[in-house]
Amino acid sequence: MKSRIALLASLIIVATAAVAGAGGPRILEHHADLAGIDRLVLEIGVGDVVVSSDAGTELHATTQLSPRRGGFFSSLKKAERDVENAKLETHLSGGELHLTIESDSSDRRFEENWTIVMPAHVALELEMGVGDLEIAGNFGGINLEQGVGDSVIRAEGGEISVESGVGDVRITAPLSAFGFVKGEAGVGDVTIKAGDQTITGDGFVGHSAKWRGDGPASIEAESGVGDIRIVLK
Repeated sequence: MKSRIALLASLIIVATAAVAGAGGPRILEHHADLAGIDRLVLEIGVGDVVVSSDAGTELHATTQLSPRRGGFFSSLKKAERDVENAKLETHLSGGELHLTIESDSSDRRFEENWTIVMPAHVALELEMGVGDLEIAGNFGGINLEQGVGDSVIRAEGGEISVESGVGDVRITAPLSAFGFVKGEAGVGDVTIKAGDQTITGDGFVGHSAKWRGDGPASIEAESGVGDIRIVLK
């Protein structure tokens, strides 16, 4: 019972919100101790994400919500109300912590731009609608599903899986950490550079390339429309 209470106490999330002027961006900050947590799951509608890792157990997440008009006849005031009413929802299930921005509107009119520093032992799972992504550091694994946007990943190891609808994918990682690498693009070029080797994708319409090494982890990247470049050093 004592250990359970200690674990629950360590998962208390402190969330603060500040509004930068009437009708302006709204800043949300979130902090949590992820000791005992295996995976962080982040769900994003529209917005950019920057993620880095840290040697500790603390999660530090900041998101800026900015109102946007959806078209010529859309209301900026409605977008501002959507920003004001949006809430950060957190859900703990097993060893996974889920973060998402919830809105009462079925057609939300704001962007959410995230900056995250998370523990290196935790795996990262992202579901993104529209936006660019930059990841750098050491993670317990990376699993990305991205609708539209470019992604740049600089990882030190761990399983990496990327599925992108439209956008370029760039991955840089240590050569010794990986034993299997695969890239596939429906429309776009695929290049794998592993040490002195360069493998380019083949195919009449779609392009694909594979490489095998001696490391424990794997990289699999797929893009419907966009180039894929994987560099192992």
